[in-house]
Amino acid sequence: MKRALSFFLSIVICFTFIVETKQIFSKADQNETSAENKEPALNAKCAIVMEKSTERILFQKNAFKRTAMASTTKLMTALVTVSSIDITAITTTSAKAASIGGSTVGLKKGASVSIKDLLYCLMLRSGNDAAIALAEAVAGNVEDFCLLMNEKAKQLGAFNTNFTSPHGLDNDEHYTTARDLAVICKAASENIIVKEIMGSKHYDYGNNLLINTNPFLGTYSEVTGGKTGFTNNAGRSIALTAAKNNMDIIIVLIGCDTSKTRLSDGKKLLDYIFGSYEMKTFVEKGDTLCPIINKRNINGEAFLKSSYTISVPTNVALKEKITVSVEFESKEYIKGATIYTKKEYNQNLPVGKIILIDEKGNKFYKNDIYIDNDIIEKDFEYCLKKVVVYWFCGML
Repeated sequence: MKRALSFFLSIVICFTFIVETKQIFSKADQNETSAENKEPALNAKCAIVMEKSTERILFQKNAFKRTAMASTTKLMTALVTVSSIDITAITTTSAKAASIGGSTVGLKKGASVSIKDLLYCLMLRSGNDAAIALAEAVAGNVEDFCLLMNEKAKQLGAFNTNFTSPHGLDNDEHYTTARDLAVICKAASENIIVKEIMGSKHYDYGNNLLINTNPFLGTYSEVTGGKTGFTNNAGRSIALTAAKNNMDIIIVLIGCDTSKTRLSDGKKLLDYIFGSYEMKTFVEKGDTLCPIINKRNINGEAFLKSSYTISVPTNVALKEKITVSVEFESKEYIKGATIYTKKEYNQNLPVGKIILIDEKGNKFYKNDIYIDNDIIEKDFEYCLKKVVVYWFCGML
């Protein structure tokens, strides 16, 4: 039998209940583990670790500060490309693409190259020439392609990001934040084509073997993909995807002094997060949250139920509390664990939002919530039909 969850009124249109994570360690073990899993000190100027399913921030350092992003830009370049053009298509390399500086794969003017090959050149070898070629293949020119990049960024909620190129060479108007880059990396990792490319260790490109510049891939079993970057303004940077014990995370490091410190910072965060956090289920799909009663409902009682299983990354070394809050679109009367309403509701439409809140008041998960049955009020026509039916049956 599904477990019922109790609620109490917290604000006019919101009632909450608190679920406390179980203490896994004894007091002595907890103190020892807390010391071992203390948040690491990093060389990176900006950093973040985000769990993918809830977008909960598990670690951050200047995560909302604007910064250059170097070739981590190419995550968005790849995402826009695969969303816009068939990767089997063939394009011709322009003079502009062939002449770009920085990291390149040596594309020649007039060369015919498939979009797929260009994507691997972009993501594994960080080819700036491949970035220009892809932008021109998709939008005709770099400027219009950047408009698509910026539009996609806004759609993803990366509002503190602006692109002026598909490659990421330093430009004062080309910027992001560690948080925004994590959101972009998450979206890239959820695209099946981009995910496969950025998780590849190598790729045969003509007579050349492209080797992924990601130093974590193949070295750390948890790491599943990502994109490196370097410019003078961005320093040594990287966006990583990693997974272990049913927990998928995004790690972003921007502004490391050297490749060595970038590698060290990444290892510290992998060890810290996977050593400190575990996924805990707080709400199961189908859980009854509470009844909703409209005394004129022709369908009787309805129940607010969870349409999703909600699992949250929790720090097992701490006595951490997560608040599950349900917000309604309009004021309702709540008595005990029951909601009383005078409105009609359609079970196929959301009646509000279920939200998860950490101890610091940060909302890190929000999703629609539904009822299990329509709430339809008795009207005159309904009552008349009932009277006719009762009268007719009584005459039999």
